[in-house]
Amino acid sequence: MHMRVLVTGATGFVGRHLCRLLCQRGYSVVGIAYSDDVNQDAAVEQWYSADIRDAGLVASILRFVRPDAIVHLAGASSVGASFASPHETWLTNVIGTLNVVDAARTQAPDARLLAITSAEQYAGINPSDLPITTACELAPLSPYGASKAAAYILAGQFRENYGMDIIRVAPLNHIGPGQADRFVIPKIARQIAKAEADKQNVVSINLGDIDIRRDFTDVRDIVRGYADLLIGKRQETDFLICSGRSISLREIIRRLSGTTDLDVNITQSQELMRPNEASDIYGSFAAIRKEVGWKPEIDLMRTLIDTVDYWRTETLTKDV
Repeated sequence: MHMRVLVTGATGFVGRHLCRLLCQRGYSVVGIAYSDDVNQDAAVEQWYSADIRDAGLVASILRFVRPDAIVHLAGASSVGASFASPHETWLTNVIGTLNVVDAARTQAPDARLLAITSAEQYAGINPSDLPITTACELAPLSPYGASKAAAYILAGQFRENYGMDIIRVAPLNHIGPGQADRFVIPKIARQIAKAEADKQNVVSINLGDIDIRRDFTDVRDIVRGYADLLIGKRQETDFLICSGRSISLREIIRRLSGTTDLDVNITQSQELMRPNEASDIYGSFAAIRKEVGWKPEIDLMRTLIDTVDYWRTETLTKDV
């Protein structure tokens, strides 16, 4: 069967990796992107430039495309930025999700829809309740996490009320080549690449709390999980995708230092500390492993090397 998959947020960090993988698997991929500046390396047959906050436009695209499956990735993606712009975060993540799900209900009612939220919706759970599973209570600690929790509830409610084929997926932290440097690991990787290009001996990086522990998975493993969930009958309909263990930022920095001859000098500043940040978060991927056999395959060191190499290439091709 020639399956047509519509991906929202197709030019984003995750979207580009997912579109590439879906094309490799022989799907016909249609992308929705917020900007006109479409990144052509994402191997997509058709592009639509659209703001998912525009319900009418989203519905008309779905009416035209008639997808067999939809992966809803578009959204505001930064926890940090959500504190400064909660209104925009909620509009994009909640109303945007409502528009995509409701357009699917009316225009593509038989399509399988993957509603991608975030494990930030569980960030405030008691450390004694770790690992996170989808049985955990929603307990966001940021406007971003709250908006994702609301989108998660909304997708579940549409599934119940309208009998739609909706699978909700909450990934934990994903990292890898192509991630914007407003996130901490690419920020460090980019500064290493820039210092090397400038022939420096030392790179100094200012960060917040580096003793927090997080569950990191390579983006290429994460999108493989999304692609695996697009086909076949499903017993379960809600999943986490993660590595199943946490690692401190301090340890990540130590490993990143191993990718370069530079001395990596870290300073911590109070203004970069986030309010009420969870000290440790990790999840369980038991459900998706049981369902489709997925497990993480890419070693963390490989991810970090590929991320630094990505920024080395970026630094050489343009002045970052």
